[in-house]
Amino acid sequence: MGTHTGGMVRNDVSHQHSSVPASASSARISKTWPPETELVMSPKNKVNISLQKPAIRVLLQDAIERVQASLLFEDAFPDANVALRVIRDCVIAAAERYMPCISDIHEQLKSNDEYLSRMASVVHIIFSIK
Repeated sequence: MGTHTGGMVRNDVSHQHSSVPASASSARISKTWPPETELVMSPKNKVNISLQKPAIRVLLQDAIERVQASLLFEDAFPDANVALRVIRDCVIAAAERYMPCISDIHEQLKSNDEYLSRMASVVHIIFSIK
C-alpha cells in the first residue's frame, strides 16, 4: 500500500523503490483491477455516490438500505465500533448480492481494506448527516 506524496507514490514495501513515478505505479495497480472497480474521487478527495459507475452506485445504495434495516430491526443506537462493523458488513453483503456480475468489486472489497474503507465511508457519511 502506498502513500501519495504529490506526484509520487511512496511504497512502504522494501522491494520497491520510493522513486517510482506515480504513473508507473498506477499502471501496475490498474492492471490488477479492472476499470469498473475504480472509485471516482471528488475534487475534495471524497467518494461521492453520484460520481460512481452504475455497479458501484447500486452496491452503495443497497448497502445504505441494509444499514437502515439494521438500525430499525437490530440496534437503533450502536456504539461507534459496532456501527463501523455493521457498515462494512453491509457493503460486503451488498456486493455478494450482485455476484457474479460484480465479482471483481467483491474481490477487491475482501482483499483491499482501503477500498472497503472508502466504500464504507460513503455509507457512514449518509448516516452522520441524518
